[in-house]
Amino acid sequence: MYVPSSELGVPENRAPRLWVGVAITTAVLFVLTAVLVRRSAGVGRFDENVMTAMYAARRPWLNPVVQFITDLGSYQPVTVITFLLAFVLGYRTRRLVEPVVLLAAVEVSSSLVEVIKDINDRARAPAAGMLGDPVFDFSFPSGHTASGTVLYVLGALLLAHTQTRPAGRRWLVAIGCLLGALIGVSRVYLGYHWLTDALGGWLLAAALTGIGMAFVTAHPPSGPIPLVGNVVAPRAALSRPAWAVGARERERVGGHA
Repeated sequence: MYVPSSELGVPENRAPRLWVGVAITTAVLFVLTAVLVRRSAGVGRFDENVMTAMYAARRPWLNPVVQFITDLGSYQPVTVITFLLAFVLGYRTRRLVEPVVLLAAVEVSSSLVEVIKDINDRARAPAAGMLGDPVFDFSFPSGHTASGTVLYVLGALLLAHTQTRPAGRRWLVAIGCLLGALIGVSRVYLGYHWLTDALGGWLLAAALTGIGMAFVTAHPPSGPIPLVGNVVAPRAALSRPAWAVGARERERVGGHA
């Protein structure tokens, strides 16, 4: 099942352009954020103030909850959930476009994060403030935030195209956006990233989500998806033995001769 963009409140011919606009806007904001993070001392002071507030907000009962949330953006859960969600999308849409777009977006986000980290070479937050094993690679953008947000937001948007009930679509997108937001905040709470690292992850994920949705909406199904049985033979023929089908076809052809 595939619900066209027109039933989601966006004209079918405008949906790709809308998503391209989202991708371009967020990509520009991402580049600006990367430049500011690298060159502006004011951004550094802002991040330090936010981190101090996060240290003060920590509670023993909250720490394991936040750790669980951050794990939703870790490599292994993201990989497993991506493949499961790709399978669900393929099953529900009977197409390869949606699964391939999701798989590609998550993989590209991970690759881009590694490249951009090496280019930006921003130092991590102090290791002494990390709740867990310390890490010492570069910080901008947050990989957990980027990959997790791409997975849950793009996945939710793609699944929304398979939902006929508006309430179901709204809940899917809301939950996907909430998960992406919480993963980013969790990285700051645990002391592994500055807030602007998480912001970079969100913007990068939004750009990739826009590209993915632009491609999907530009390639809607050309017609109704047939039942598997009808692809092989007419439904009525499946309940008759082969000799009966052949005899009836011979009678039909003979009658027209």
